[in-house]
Amino acid sequence: MAYTIPLDQQINLGGGNAITPDNQTPAGVDKLTYENEGGVGFARLHLVADNGMGGYYFGPRVDLPLAGIGPLDVGLPGSIIEFDARYYQEGATNATPYGDAPVGVGISDGKYTAWTKVLSFWHANDWQHISFDAGTYADWGFGDPTLLDRTHIVAISFWGTDWQGGGDDHVDFKSLRITTVPEPSTILLVGFGLIGMRVVRSLFKFRFDPIV
Repeated sequence: MAYTIPLDQQINLGGGNAITPDNQTPAGVDKLTYENEGGVGFARLHLVADNGMGGYYFGPRVDLPLAGIGPLDVGLPGSIIEFDARYYQEGATNATPYGDAPVGVGISDGKYTAWTKVLSFWHANDWQHISFDAGTYADWGFGDPTLLDRTHIVAISFWGTDWQGGGDDHVDFKSLRITTVPEPSTILLVGFGLIGMRVVRSLFKFRFDPIV
């Protein structure tokens, strides 16, 4: 089953905001905003002094239960996490624009988060489609993946670096999509259910068909 979060606006179903920056927003700076270009919306993380500028950035973070779709099981091969992203670095204030513009992903079970290594680099401000199989991924950059329960994922976050940023860089994200794979036993039960429905329909058809 596939679940899509457009990331074009905040989601709040009554339990709180589902899309947040990981760190506390500094006074006077709206670190996470929602933008629109040509009718297509996306989330923008501003790489400011306390999150990204001159170091690592973490965010935005998507809380799946607060978005109404979690927890999710991504423990089987074929469990795909994919999204579109682009990275802007301002040449006037970044000392080495596009010399350091990566994006990676963190997945959390609520108790532990494991972070992938860099999934993509940017050399210009263009959209890239990024995808990886969470069920088989093994090239983790931070954290011990053996501590992560991939069958109970409650949040997906993004990370990267902006070592030479001067506070005017940003990263955009849209169209987060998580595809889960049903357990073989679930597929078997569904199959038996469909067969059972056909048998019942056949029995009723036999019982009520008029004799000719």
